[in-house]
Amino acid sequence: MGLKNEDADVGCVVAQLKLTNFPYPSKALLLSALVDTSAAYIALPNAWRDSLGDIEQLTEIGVEMADQSTKRGYLCGPGRRHCRWSPKPL
Repeated sequence: MGLKNEDADVGCVVAQLKLTNFPYPSKALLLSALVDTSAAYIALPNAWRDSLGDIEQLTEIGVEMADQSTKRGYLCGPGRRHCRWSPKPL
């Protein structure tokens, strides 16, 4: 017998992140982010790139969205991240 959604202890993981531009640590971005356990990279809106200063654009890549559509994005770096996480119930 399976569990119904309302019976399961379901939650999400939120991380408090500090992202810094590796060569210029004074350029930083503080944010709370929902953790995607199947993600390989940290994905940010392009509008936030200026907050990290002059960060190198390494290549253009295809990015799969939650609805399985694809969009073009940029792989940038190097960057450094420091995080604290905590489980949050839905």
